[in-house]
Amino acid sequence: MRFTHILRSFRPEFVGYVPKFRGNVEKGKHRYVPKVTTGKKLSLYTKLKHEEQVMKYLSKPYITQEQEEAYLKSVGRTRPQYWDDFLRQPLEEPLKQYFAADFLERLDLTRSFDEED
Repeated sequence: MRFTHILRSFRPEFVGYVPKFRGNVEKGKHRYVPKVTTGKKLSLYTKLKHEEQVMKYLSKPYITQEQEEAYLKSVGRTRPQYWDDFLRQPLEEPLKQYFAADFLERLDLTRSFDEED
C-alpha cells in the first residue's frame, strides 16, 4: 500500500506522458499502463532510501531529557520557547445546562389539586 502511495505521489515523473483516451485512464476499461524503465526504478529506489533514512532518524529522539535541561540551563531559561502556559492550565468544568424537563422531574406528582397545605 505504501508503494502505491509513493508511486501516485510522484506521478508526473514516474508515469510520464499519458495519452488521451475516452473515460478514466487509471481505472476504466481502456487503461494505460506505462512502461517501467530503469531510470524510473532508480529514482524510486533513491526516494525510498531517503525515506528510510528519515524514518530511522525519526524513530529515536534527537536529545534526551537531561541534555535538554542542560541546554536550557546554559541558555538561562527554565522552559523551552515552545512552552505555552495557556495550554497547560487546568480545564474548568462547563456550567450544567438545565431544561424544562429537569424542573418538571422535581415536582411532587403524588399530590392532587384538591389538597391544600
